[in-house]
Amino acid sequence: MIKQVAAGIAGYTVVIGLLGLLLFGLEAMGGILVGGALTYFNILWISSLVKRLLEGEASSRGLLAVKFGLKQLLLFAIVGVLVALKLVAVIPFLIGISSLIVSVFVVGVRWQSHSQTQSAGDDGPDSLSG
Repeated sequence: MIKQVAAGIAGYTVVIGLLGLLLFGLEAMGGILVGGALTYFNILWISSLVKRLLEGEASSRGLLAVKFGLKQLLLFAIVGVLVALKLVAVIPFLIGISSLIVSVFVVGVRWQSHSQTQSAGDDGPDSLSG
């Protein structure tokens, strides 16, 4: 399901980025693309950490927790620098970050409609194609 969410983030970011370019110019598109890219890489990084946590030994949980904390600090630092130094327009940047919410919603609706059409039972979110 993470692959579908990541693909949704990428698709939404590109479409809204182009719309931002057409309506408001390069600055809007840049903010949207930076926010979307940050969200895209963050979801992949979180997915990787969670996957290792679920597949790993109990002894590595502490290290993974530290890695997750460091990832969060890095993310906060990146966002802080981008906003404080006005390297991106804030509203378009937030629109790009919102790609996660839109993507999760769309994947959830697709999964729900897919599970309702299953006559032999629920195959779960991993059964979604594309």
